[in-house]
Amino acid sequence: MFYIGINLEKDALKVAVLKKEKKAISIESLQSFPYGPDNVKLFYNLPPFHTGKETRVSSGIRCSETFIRKLHIPLKERRKILETLPFQLESLVPFSNEAPVICPLFKSLSKQMTAVTVIATSEESLLLHLKALKDLDITSDTVSCQTSALMRFSRWKFQAESKVLCFDARDQTISCVVCEGKEIILSQSLSFCETADIPIELEKLSIFLKQKGVINDNTPWLLTGELQLEEQIGAIFPGKALQLEDPALAEFAIPIGLALDDLKADELSVQFCQKKFTPEHTFRSRQKKILSYVAFCLGAATLMAAGGSLILKKKHRLLVENLKDYFSPSLAAGSFSSTDEIEQKLYEWESSLKGQKSSFAFLPTVPKVSDVLAWLSSHSAFATEEGGQKEGIEIKSLHYSLTKYPKIGEPSAPYMAHVELEFSSQAPRAARDFHEALLKGDQIVNAKKEVRWQTQNQTYQAAFELNKGASR
Repeated sequence: MFYIGINLEKDALKVAVLKKEKKAISIESLQSFPYGPDNVKLFYNLPPFHTGKETRVSSGIRCSETFIRKLHIPLKERRKILETLPFQLESLVPFSNEAPVICPLFKSLSKQMTAVTVIATSEESLLLHLKALKDLDITSDTVSCQTSALMRFSRWKFQAESKVLCFDARDQTISCVVCEGKEIILSQSLSFCETADIPIELEKLSIFLKQKGVINDNTPWLLTGELQLEEQIGAIFPGKALQLEDPALAEFAIPIGLALDDLKADELSVQFCQKKFTPEHTFRSRQKKILSYVAFCLGAATLMAAGGSLILKKKHRLLVENLKDYFSPSLAAGSFSSTDEIEQKLYEWESSLKGQKSSFAFLPTVPKVSDVLAWLSSHSAFATEEGGQKEGIEIKSLHYSLTKYPKIGEPSAPYMAHVELEFSSQAPRAARDFHEALLKGDQIVNAKKEVRWQTQNQTYQAAFELNKGASR
């Protein structure tokens, strides 16, 4: 993918073409075109426009037309911060009466505090910049600012430096940006009519920056642009002068930085083309992406539904084939098209097995654990008529065990099950009623066998055999 940064200067159009492949960034070309609408063909003849690959164009507002202010706001949510920003900036932005265009950059300091670097320009400056691009028949995907471009360029070339004082001198203007890490600390622009005025203006700037506490005598500095001011700057700012490995890069520092700002597309990127200033081609691109995403989601949902249906049908078919291997020919001849039919066949199969005489009982002939639990949960001693639990009575433990069952050496042995139950009851009468019910027997309790009963304070223990043939 190609990223093209352009800088509109007084007499020329400076263009930098960057290419990103995977994580590698390379400079493809640096070009300077005479300023004017007749030379736009030279711009669109650049190789990236003919490769078929995606190309993004970015430009920037001048440093003198942007305002930067850092605020500390005791809020965490960005939505709430954005709601309070207009009131915070009302008395700070120098062009607040001119409908400012604001681009806030957020940095979380704590759970309750957020640092907001506000980069703003006037609506008039943005409209003039867009008109200048339109006169050249150039459409920019991103409109950033030269301040952010100088920060990106200095951090790209001198990552080891914690703080950099960057100067860019061109068109009788010196733009000064102080960067600490990836954060813009301060931005200032100096205009001069004569070269003799430069030392005086630089001396004033040095005093101002030191009073602000943003630099000291050891702060390294970098000079970019077209004017050769190394001696004048070095005489006033004694810090280390940072040197570029390729001096030609200095002239194209701003377009390179604008391309980098668009390429990074992170929380520090500046975009003034927002809301009503969003380009039409960006709207169309977003709509295409939304439609593509919706179409992808619908296609994925359709494929998942179709795939799930096929998998279920396959599992259903395999289940039917496995069941038919166990069923008798009369049972296997029926339909297995629905779950209800399969359950009905299993019930018929179970009934046929119970009716068969075999040396080994395939199915238990005593109530299962689930049958005993269901019986207890609905027993009148423990449950109300509405099905709720009776107050004052509580089951503490239940132990179910098979005391006898068929074995390899004893295949004809019958199933016998034994239950030991412990419960507490605040009403002795309720416990006696339950004891009497056990002695009478029912579909679960075998009254022909001994029912053991023990009482200790309000705790009762019962042990009894289960009826044969009561399994469901």
